[in-house]
Amino acid sequence: MNFDQLRYFLEAARLEHLGRASKSLGISRSAISHGIAALEEEIGRELFTRLGRGLVLNAHGKVLRERITKVIDELQQIKEDVSSDQLDLQGHYRIAGTHLLCQRWLTPAWTRWQNRHPRLTSEIYTLRSAQVIESVLSGELDFGICVSPQAQPELASRRLFGSRLVITVARRHPLLKLPAGRRLRALSRYPSVLAREFRGIEMCGQTHPIFERFGITPSFDCLVDSYDTAVEKIAGSHAWGLEPEFLAELFPQRLTFLPPPSDWDARIEVHAVWRKSRPLTSALRGD
Repeated sequence: MNFDQLRYFLEAARLEHLGRASKSLGISRSAISHGIAALEEEIGRELFTRLGRGLVLNAHGKVLRERITKVIDELQQIKEDVSSDQLDLQGHYRIAGTHLLCQRWLTPAWTRWQNRHPRLTSEIYTLRSAQVIESVLSGELDFGICVSPQAQPELASRRLFGSRLVITVARRHPLLKLPAGRRLRALSRYPSVLAREFRGIEMCGQTHPIFERFGITPSFDCLVDSYDTAVEKIAGSHAWGLEPEFLAELFPQRLTFLPPPSDWDARIEVHAVWRKSRPLTSALRGD
């Protein structure tokens, strides 16, 4: 039983005539006749009742047609899937992003990707940057986005975008009433909300060297592990934070930042991370 024999059988059954099946397939009548005969010999049953020059499926032929039609349809789908330029990806992925990054960028991007490839399934988590890195390295996650990861032998990363760390305050903070030259020196009068530092992440919070360079002595009010928490605390109090510039841009009605001096040097970068030993598939690249 081969694919050609099955094609000949199905077309003869559809048209109920060897001659018409021959014209439809562009194959000689004798080839179709021999193919069907070989199929009947292999099965050990006749598949058609001959009526003059016409053919009608018998009971055995009807059973075979029903089963083979499903197989042929599946084979055709396989052929289309394999040859398609836009392969419908399938599989399961586990991804995560640092809290605000996951909400604002990762989840919307992944949703658009899944809409293009509905056979993909995923798990998406919001974690601290350090947890994202730990989970990627342990194999619990396939992919993540996080803030300023430190270089590690087994960790691959790609920079997505960068931003400045700036002094961020509420829109009506008293600091904004002071002359620009006095604002940094006045920071120590007010409590600070700073990112707690974790292993595996470049300094971007409580002990950032920018404080010593500009003579800033933070008066700690609280340490946080997410930008969402920092936004709520800063916007609802006289506390200030050292936060990415994009944070104030995301919440322009609630936050603003102090324009930094020309020699201010505090950067933050957002990276995609994955384990070097893990193949970077098209799904993870977003091709």
